[in-house]
Amino acid sequence: MDTINHDDSHEFDNLKNFKLKRVLCEHISSKVLFLLCTFDEDDSEAIVILEKQPFNKEKVNEILNEKTNLTKVFHNDIYRTFQAFPPSDANALSCTIIHPANQKHILKYSSWKPFLIRETYEDYKALTLPFFEQQKLDIQWVYNILEGRAEQDRVVLNDDAEEDGFVLVADMKWDQSQLENLYLVAISRSRDIKSLRDLTGAHIPMLKKLEEKCKSAIEERYQVSASQFRVFVHYLPSYFHFHVHFTHIQYEAPGIGCDRAHLLADIIDNLTLDCDYYQKRSLSYVLKENHGLLTLFKEKGRL
Repeated sequence: MDTINHDDSHEFDNLKNFKLKRVLCEHISSKVLFLLCTFDEDDSEAIVILEKQPFNKEKVNEILNEKTNLTKVFHNDIYRTFQAFPPSDANALSCTIIHPANQKHILKYSSWKPFLIRETYEDYKALTLPFFEQQKLDIQWVYNILEGRAEQDRVVLNDDAEEDGFVLVADMKWDQSQLENLYLVAISRSRDIKSLRDLTGAHIPMLKKLEEKCKSAIEERYQVSASQFRVFVHYLPSYFHFHVHFTHIQYEAPGIGCDRAHLLADIIDNLTLDCDYYQKRSLSYVLKENHGLLTLFKEKGRL
C-alpha cells in the first residue's frame, strides 16, 4: 500500500504566515482569486485560492440588520447603490491552500492566453498520452481517498468492488453548507481507466452502476432530485484517473462548458451506438499558451 508522501505537519487556522508574491489569476465571473504566496515558516511557496461563497438564504437576516454598514456609491431618484459591509460570519470566503506548491501548480493556476485544440485519437496516442505519462503528475491524494486514509468525513458513498467500485465524495470546492452549489465527485477504483479516451462498450455496466447508485445516494442524503444536478466527465481531465462530476444545475461550476464537459448520459449512449466511440472521434478542449502539450501540437503542425 502506498504511503502519504506529502508534508502534512502544518495546520492552518489563519493566514498570518502567508506573504503575497503575486496574483496568478482572477476569475471575475466566478469571483475566484488565485494567489502565489511565500510561507514564512520555511520560505516555501504556497498557492492560496480565495472564492466568494454563494449567499445562504437561511442567514439573510444576519445581513439585514444594524450590523451591516452601508457606504453610498450612487443615488438617482428611487435608485440607490451602496457598498455593504455585513458581519464577518455572513461574509465568509472559501479558502483553499496548496502547500508546498511546485512549478506545475503555479503554471496550472496562472493566467495565460487560451487555445482551442481539436484532438484526434491518433493525436491522443502520439502526443497527449505520452506527454502526461512523462509528467508523472502526483495523484497520491486520490489513492488516499480510495484507501480510506483521507477525506473520509466527506465520503457520501463507498462501493468497494475492485473492478467497478468507486468512492463518491464531496468536492473540496463545496463546503456542504448549501445545496445551490452542490459538488461531488465519484472516483473509480479502477486504475486502468485514465480518462474518457479509455472508455469502451465494456464499461457501460460500470458507468450505469456508478450513475444510478450515486444519483440515489445524492437524492437520499441531500433531498435533491436527479433532474436538479448535472453528471459529467471532463476531457481533458485535471488528473488522469477516471472520475465523474455531480453538480447542482443552478451552480455554474468551473469546466461545465462544451469545450470540456461531456454528460455521462451522452457518454453511455455513444458507447451503446459504437463500443469504440472514444477511440474514433476527435475531441475538443482548451489549453493555455504555457502548456507543454500545446507546444507539442504546434511542433507537429496540429495548431
